[in-house]
Amino acid sequence: AVWTGNEMIIWGGHDERYALSSGGRYNPVADSWGYTTWTSAPAARSAHTAVWTGSEMIVWGGDDGDHGYHASGGRYSPSSDTWWPTPVGENAPSARVEHTAVWTGNEMIIWGGYAGGEYSNSGGRYNPSTNFWIPTSSAGNVPLARTQHTAVWTGTEMIVWGGYGEITLDSGARYCATTCDWPTQYWRDADADTYGNSTITGYACYQPPGFASNNLDCNDVNPSMHPGATEICNHRDDDCDGDVDESGAGVDVDGDGAHDVCDNCAVTWNPSQSDFDHDGEGDLCDFDDGLIYVLGTSDKSVIEWQPEQGPAAWNVHEGDLAVLRTTGSYTQATGSNPLAEKHCDLAEPRIVDRDVPASGAVKFSLVTGTVGGAEGSLGTNSAGVVRPNTDPCP
Repeated sequence: AVWTGNEMIIWGGHDERYALSSGGRYNPVADSWGYTTWTSAPAARSAHTAVWTGSEMIVWGGDDGDHGYHASGGRYSPSSDTWWPTPVGENAPSARVEHTAVWTGNEMIIWGGYAGGEYSNSGGRYNPSTNFWIPTSSAGNVPLARTQHTAVWTGTEMIVWGGYGEITLDSGARYCATTCDWPTQYWRDADADTYGNSTITGYACYQPPGFASNNLDCNDVNPSMHPGATEICNHRDDDCDGDVDESGAGVDVDGDGAHDVCDNCAVTWNPSQSDFDHDGEGDLCDFDDGLIYVLGTSDKSVIEWQPEQGPAAWNVHEGDLAVLRTTGSYTQATGSNPLAEKHCDLAEPRIVDRDVPASGAVKFSLVTGTVGGAEGSLGTNSAGVVRPNTDPCP
């Protein structure tokens, strides 16, 4: 329970059967009760703690009634009757019950408690304005692990005393929580490379674990990618300068984002750097890898393809994408639909096709090569299955 200045708010607990995730607000002037909302409320629990911040109630920890201990909590605003979760994971304390919590004026400090047969002498500090957890110090005169102890905030220190650990305790300690008038901004450093993520930030009196003092990281899940890293040929911006695989001079003749020193098609636009036969020569400039690529042109009436070595002539199969999706037919007989057409035994790797699909229709083209009088494969679909040719050339 907490006192807001005009209401008492209670939440959680345990009845004769279950842990609870409900609460109420009591106004002594009106001698009346109101509900706290269920929407987004924390999971049911008892043996948790609650503090009042001046505008919110923060609950944390507890037991679900079946020895399921919580390392989570929630913030309740009575002015809007809404809940928000407190963060879990990084730097948040481990799950526990029968711990203590105090409010310092800008942070909630929890300490001690019990979970899974173990007593705790650890804790954490949660700042709702930054949504950060910071562990309490584990160095120096840390009290013995305990539960069912007491804790108060003096204005500068938390004092804990008594409780139960392996034995009943008659000892305690004073915890000095460093505070500051001007918190510093820090950024999340998930990959521990000392460079922070510019999208995840907050303020603290000192640098929290897992955060950096800068926001210069371009990839916060890869510790080898950060400013000053060595740029290598891996299709990534290792040094976070905006260029990928750049050479010392930063030359990129074809403008595909892969600089010439690492580009497997230095004068042909091949941004994916795909290499089907893994020979170090990119697909779009490799004319003997067994693949025929249909190329995009500025003229929509022109179909042009890569002149792969080997074929003596070329064939083009055109069809209606809607028919393909319905029938599975990649080679649709000429005249079977307005877009079905085939062109066989072409000497040049291009044709002009001025047929315009009707509104909403999509026309597709597949190119094959003729070797020794036989038509080659239509290639494979996205699942890697060879496309069937039911109406081959000629």
